This record gives sequence, structure tokens and C-alpha cells, in this order.
Amino acid sequence: MKRAIAFGPNWSNLVTPLLLITIRGLNTVSKFALSLYTARYLGLSDLGIYGLLVAGTTILPAFAGFGTSDWIGRQAARSNLAQVGPLMTTRLLLSVAFNLGLQAIAYGVNAFLGAPVPWPVMMLFSGVALLEHLADDAAVMLTYRGHVLLSNVLFFLRAGLWPMGVIALGLIVPGARTLEVLIAGWLIGLVLMWLVLAVFVTRRGAWMYVRLDRRLITQGIPQSVPFYLKDMSIATNLYIDRFLVSLLLGLELTGVYTFFWSMANVIHNLSLSAIFLPYLSKLIRAAHESMSEFRALLARAELSTATFAVFLAIGLIVVLPFIIPYVERPLLTAHLSVFVVIVAATLLRLGVDSYNYVLVALHHDRAIAIISLAAVPLSAALYALLIPSFGLEGAGIAYFLTGALLIVPRLVLSRRSALPSNDALTQSSG
Repeated sequence: MKRAIAFGPNWSNLVTPLLLITIRGLNTVSKFALSLYTARYLGLSDLGIYGLLVAGTTILPAFAGFGTSDWIGRQAARSNLAQVGPLMTTRLLLSVAFNLGLQAIAYGVNAFLGAPVPWPVMMLFSGVALLEHLADDAAVMLTYRGHVLLSNVLFFLRAGLWPMGVIALGLIVPGARTLEVLIAGWLIGLVLMWLVLAVFVTRRGAWMYVRLDRRLITQGIPQSVPFYLKDMSIATNLYIDRFLVSLLLGLELTGVYTFFWSMANVIHNLSLSAIFLPYLSKLIRAAHESMSEFRALLARAELSTATFAVFLAIGLIVVLPFIIPYVERPLLTAHLSVFVVIVAATLLRLGVDSYNYVLVALHHDRAIAIISLAAVPLSAALYALLIPSFGLEGAGIAYFLTGALLIVPRLVLSRRSALPSNDALTQSSG
């Protein structure tokens, strides 16, 4: 603290991104190693199943949150904890109820289909699905509150630490090279994360605000319909590719696609979380108070995020071909060109997600929903058309075209809303 005061506010502006990049970098190395380990020792089919399970944990919060994350987030960025705490508590309880209901349906579907997902994996994954869902809710709330560093530390505990243990165990004990052990490690990481978060909440006295708030039901959900449509559309667009690849090309090629997607997703995770999101709470306040300040902040966020992402993308494209031979999976080498397309598509998706936050700050809730909904059938049509015609390469091209379709309207709308002619309007509304 003394050092931060001595060096002024620029010290914090420098150190926080470096810490975030370090934490996300450790996460990235861990996930990168896990993808290599899974492809090498568990096989591409298990990697395909794992990819589908990861997709499920990402889609679930979008469908079960009723779009209230962004609504609560805007309240959290501008209100004190006494006002926001009960809303957060209510949201978490709502997530628990919805998650357990969906899990009951998932068990029924798995039984009806003849248990394509083994029951031991299914039971372990039940705990992961619930705790990961709640962790995603907590991360969104912490980020909007400005606790970006804490959010990333917790993310490392639930996503970056446990793969190291699983890999070490698998290398020492060959019998532990199973999908069940991998998911058990994931579950242990989530439990550890929640223990740390419980300590943080207790020490801050935030437990005093653990109570229900009916505003989430009476105001939050009705006003969050555009966000809900947006969340469902984005989640569908993001993971429909894996399900269509598995349906049309089989689990092995799904494993190849998941491997390349996971490698490229390093760019998205590092750039969004470590570079762009630290600007989020400031962007929301600036959009409410001063459009000129908003434009300056957004320009800095855009330049920093784009520069970092492009350099990282080039590095990955150069390095990965030298790593793949050690995995000893000929299918990966045979489809290496797909990786370049997926990297380019991931850069577009980074822009899409960044401008989603910008439009939330500018209160373009309905526009976000309309753009996202319109993209779903177009995206599905692209995948359905290009995968049968061009195989895995078609899936990569469809991913890229989907990103292009999604980013253009967001970019245009955010630019128009931040024009100098809107400064007076912002001041009058503030």
C-alpha cells in the first residue's frame, strides 16, 4: 500500500494488469498442459467427451441465470454492498434451484440414450456442474464490483491449479489416466475455490447481507429479458459447433476440434480477463457520467486488448506445430490448418465479447438481444452447411464467419453511441 501511494495511481494501473496476466498465464499453461496430457494419454474420444462436458458447464449458467448477471452487475458497479448483497444471494439460490432441476433432466436423458456418458463420470460431473455454475455467477459479480484480481485468483483455483495435480498423478500412476480422475480433480479445485471465497466473504462481513431480495424477481428478471436472450444466443453460438461436429464427424474429430479450440481460447481468456475486464467498472461509470471520458477509456481498452491478443495469436500459430508431434496423434497434424482458422475466429470472438460489455455499459440491452438472436440461425446454418461439405475445415470456417457476423453490428452500434453529439445527453441523464 505504501509503495502504491509513493508511486501514485499509475503504479496500480501497471501492477494489476501484470498480476492478472501472470495469473491467467499460469492458468493458460495449466490448461495447455491438460489438453496435451488428455490428447496423449486419455485419447481423442475422451477429450471429445470432456469438451462436451465443458460446453455444458458454460451453457448452463446462460440458461439458468435468466439474464440477471448483467442487470445485477450494473447495480453492483454503482451501488454499495448493502444494496447489492441480497440481490447476489437471491441470484445464487435461484441458480441452485434451476441447476438441480436441469441435472434431473440430464440424468433422465442419459438413461434414455443408453448412458453415452458413463454413470461414474455423470455422478462426479453433477458436483462440478453445480459448483462451476455458482462459481461463474460469483465471478461475474466480483468483476462488476471491481474485484477483478480476486476473481482471477479464484478462477485459477477452480481452473488452473487442479490440472497440475491431475497431470502429476497421471504421470506417476498410469492407472490414474482416466476421465473420472480428471473430473474428480476438477471437483476438488472447485471445493477449494469456494472455501477461499467463504473466508473472503466472512472476513469482509459480507455475510450480514446474505438474505433474499424480491427485487430480483419483480424487477431484475423482467428487465433482464434482453440479457437472457443474449446469454442464451451467445452460449448456443459458442458451443453449437462441438455438438454438430460430434454428431456429423464423430468423437475423435470432436476431440481434434476441442484441442485446437482450447489452444486458441488461451488468446480469449488472457486478453479479455487480464487486459479488457479491468476497465469494465470504469467504463460503466464513465458511460453514466461522461461520454468523453468513456471514449478515452474505451480507446485505451481497445488498443491494449487488440495489441496483446494479436501478438499472442502469432506466437501460438508459430509454436504449436513444434509441440503437436510430441502428442503422437496423427489426426492433429493432419488438420493443423484448421488451427489457424480457429485462431482468427477466436480474435473475432474476443472482439464480440468485449463489445458486449461496452453495449451493456451503454444500456443497449434490446439491441444486444436482437443481434444475438439473429445470429443463432445464421450460425447454425453455416455449421450445418459447411461441416458436411468441408469436414473439420468447414467447422473452422463457420466459426470464423459467425464471429464476423456478430462483431460488425456491435462495433457499429458502440461507435455511434459514443459520438461526441451524445455528450450532452449523457450529462443530462446523469
